[in-house]
Amino acid sequence: MSEPSDDKWTMEENEVFENAIGTNLDDLDEEQLREQLWEKIALLIPSKTTAQISLHYKHLVEDIELIQSGHPPLRYYLKCVEKQEPNTDDDDDDDDDDDDDDDDDDGVGDQSSTTIK
Repeated sequence: MSEPSDDKWTMEENEVFENAIGTNLDDLDEEQLREQLWEKIALLIPSKTTAQISLHYKHLVEDIELIQSGHPPLRYYLKCVEKQEPNTDDDDDDDDDDDDDDDDDDGVGDQSSTTIK
């Protein structure tokens, strides 16, 4: 029963989807162009079918309408995007670079410079 998990969208898949929608807004007005857009997006997100992409768009539109009417979006679209853990490896690299920049001959490290108000 892999079908329920197919409804989950990763943040990356959702970003590709939203970028494709945003750059092809004119294609959404006409049914034939909209179907062609779903096919293009399916090529960019091979794990999704055109039917899943169409449904994802439908739920996005419903959520936008809820937001515009002043109601909180509690629909499928927001729930279906899987939350991903932040990548902490990048933060460690940034901290190492900061240590080198603050290294001067006075012996004061990053910790004391960050506590100065």
